[in-house]
Amino acid sequence: MAAEAREDNNNIVRTWVRQIKDLAYEIEDCLAEFTLHFEHRGRWYKLLALGTRHQIASNIRDIKAKVQEVSQRNMRYTIIEPLDSRYDTTSSYAQLSPRTSALFEEDSHFLDGPKATMIEWMNIKMDKQLSVIGVVGMGGLGKTTLAKKVYDSPEIKSQFTYRAWITVSQSFEMRDLIREMIKQLFGGQYDLIGNQDGGMKRVDQIILSLKDKLKDKAYFVVLDDLWTPQAWNSIKQVFPNNGKGSRVIVTTQNSDVAQDCDSLHTYIYRLGPLSDKDSHDLFLKKINRGNENYTLTEELKSVTTKILKKCGGLPLAIVTIAGLLANKPKRKEEWQKLLNHLGVELDTNPSAEPVKEILILSYNDLPYHLKTCLLYLSIFPEDFEIKRKRLVNRWVAEGFVREKSGLTPEDVADEYFYELIGRSLIQSSRVGIDGTIKSCRVHDITRELIVGKAIEEKFVFITGFALPEGIGNLKELQELLLARVGAANANAVDELQKLHQLKKLGVLVSVGKITSTRFIISIYQLSCLRSLDIKISSSGKAIRFLDSDTLPLFDNLKSLNLEGPIGRLPNWVGSLDKLMKLKLHETELEDGTISILQELPNLVLLSLSRRSYLGCELVFGEGTALKKLKMLQLQLGTLETLNFEELALPQFEILEIQMLDGESDLVIMGIPHLSKLKRMTIGNSHKVANLDTVQQHVESHPNHPVLEV
Repeated sequence: MAAEAREDNNNIVRTWVRQIKDLAYEIEDCLAEFTLHFEHRGRWYKLLALGTRHQIASNIRDIKAKVQEVSQRNMRYTIIEPLDSRYDTTSSYAQLSPRTSALFEEDSHFLDGPKATMIEWMNIKMDKQLSVIGVVGMGGLGKTTLAKKVYDSPEIKSQFTYRAWITVSQSFEMRDLIREMIKQLFGGQYDLIGNQDGGMKRVDQIILSLKDKLKDKAYFVVLDDLWTPQAWNSIKQVFPNNGKGSRVIVTTQNSDVAQDCDSLHTYIYRLGPLSDKDSHDLFLKKINRGNENYTLTEELKSVTTKILKKCGGLPLAIVTIAGLLANKPKRKEEWQKLLNHLGVELDTNPSAEPVKEILILSYNDLPYHLKTCLLYLSIFPEDFEIKRKRLVNRWVAEGFVREKSGLTPEDVADEYFYELIGRSLIQSSRVGIDGTIKSCRVHDITRELIVGKAIEEKFVFITGFALPEGIGNLKELQELLLARVGAANANAVDELQKLHQLKKLGVLVSVGKITSTRFIISIYQLSCLRSLDIKISSSGKAIRFLDSDTLPLFDNLKSLNLEGPIGRLPNWVGSLDKLMKLKLHETELEDGTISILQELPNLVLLSLSRRSYLGCELVFGEGTALKKLKMLQLQLGTLETLNFEELALPQFEILEIQMLDGESDLVIMGIPHLSKLKRMTIGNSHKVANLDTVQQHVESHPNHPVLEV
């Protein structure tokens, strides 16, 4: 009943958090619209139409009302308690379950070598000073199991009469931790908690009493699963260096904790993944429940290799997945099915809970900014080597990096990178001769959990993957980026229409491998879409690929990117009244087919690049509806004439043209008609036939625009 109550409460909290995130998306959209309309301060208010001001003000009022409603709901039901009411409690959820801690204890022969090394470090006769031994490695490598083997070994028991094993929670209370340590070290022999008058001592008084009792004793304490250097700095004051050969073992995923174990003598054991042979042996033993003589059939060997590659030498993952397979028929199809749907198994199968538990603990311990950076890694394909500079630059560009006095954003992002390395959540894969990490990888099992968490957090889906069957079950999904669509996953395409909350969609479509009808029917139902990015792969022109007799439900679409040889724009593009950004690339639109773009009343940015338009002339006439267009980007090799007629673009500010060598020269006309022009950039300006005239028009322009050539 208690477990069910906790689960019910977790569901309430998840629902409340989901509502908060939905509000965050609404606020983000409102700010984006505001920025696009009023990017240039000073004169924006006078230029702003009354209707637009009213609409944005109305949106802000609606969002404010929703924020108040969600806040009142929290106060009414106490969904989230105040921080100070729960900070100083020992949280059971923040500790590993005994089942997880002991999962592969009985099959831990691969730890015999590390155990022998640590027992040698533990020898009192070798060193009489207090020594701290840090065991470091990512979750699931067996740090706790290794420490337990050392703790329970007969030679260690004979050396230390006073021993204690303390599992440190992510949120621990110092008084409770010391009370448990005293109980294990001395049993009921001493009362170090109470005062003579019957009251309770302060924590600092208890620490002094404990140190006094330990001053002439050889003691051995294990601090299992220590999370932060701050936690170590609080606990270490308990341990006197009394010259009796005392030892403290600290297990941690955070290398900073191990480095901070600054006693007179510190040893660090970095526990790494298993070798291929040890991985194989452990897998076979678990799959056959201890039968070491079992050998795999030929058809199972290849899929076993793939499974062990996915496990990446992580013992906890190996025994967990082997445990799942032990209950399935020993057939290649069954094992392959589990491998293909491993992410779902880890998320939903109770037998896989230990792996999920240990990684979720690591995730929950991250500060918010590091959680965001970690979730971003879900966009990289499996086994991808991620270059550090590329990654930190992306974090900066995405706005994940906080300002820090005296440091550039890139320096701060580097700190984030090395902290994730230190916490064993990502692994270095290439190191320069100067010791700096050049690139990293994410363990496959960690990546599976990150992807699941990213979906749960509505953060992002994943880049460069085949759209999977079952995608329609992710009812709350809001972002689905660069999914590959083809014949192999045609059924999954039908499921797209179930994603009613989807706001951002990016797809790579193989024309000819899937009928346009199935694709169009699905995406046309996505009424919440705000951003649509379609890349079409085709051996020839995919004319009419996006056409349909039914108008799409794209009432909220604000950004549209089309790439690929569609030949003509579908008629529905002209009905996108809220569209603000339109980018076309290699669409090969024929002369005369582009006029539909001039029907978009709220378009702010238009980008036509690389064979997106094959016509020779582009004219913005007085009758165009593009009254809010501010920016035009052109990279067109066939264009010979660009003409802006009077009153056509009253809000236009920025013109960027990139001329192409070997293509037609361009004549630019009508610059004086762009009354609000602020900047004009021309690449390869020698390809502009009337460059002198353009320069004269810019120099004499009353708005004094900047010309960059």
